[in-house]
Amino acid sequence: MTNNSKIRMTNKNRSLYKGLIMQLRNLAVLPIVMSLVFLSACEVSNHEKHSEIQQSTSKGKSKMQPQSPMLKEIFASEKYIEPGQSKDVSHIVAKYLPIGSSKKEVIEKLTEMNQHYSDKGHIIYAGYGKQIHPMIPNPEVMIELKFNASGYLENIDSEFYYAQ
Repeated sequence: MTNNSKIRMTNKNRSLYKGLIMQLRNLAVLPIVMSLVFLSACEVSNHEKHSEIQQSTSKGKSKMQPQSPMLKEIFASEKYIEPGQSKDVSHIVAKYLPIGSSKKEVIEKLTEMNQHYSDKGHIIYAGYGKQIHPMIPNPEVMIELKFNASGYLENIDSEFYYAQ
């Protein structure tokens, strides 16, 4: 009888041990699940905070949308061109920077519109291009303003296109 009682105790211990192991597994899963939920919430919070930072930065430094009214008009009018194609938008640029304007007036207007430019003597290069995502075509504008020997705007070459 002692041998049988030892065997029963062993079987009883085994079942208790198995039950304890199952409870410990359940307890181990709970912190993992809680950690994943917490990390997901942190990631969402971090994404929202990053989005807020991007939005506040874009107000001051033109992160996604340019602040230039000229560029906004170009982007609004030329949304549906295929990557690899370009459209002449010189007529829009001419509304803001009329032919015959002095170089000084053109530079003042570009500065007023928060438009970045590069002065290379008789030519001013301006435009907009920002890579948002490496796999998505990005809208870009190239503006070339040519001045005559007297320093007055005589030609505008400007294109809108999607670059990748």
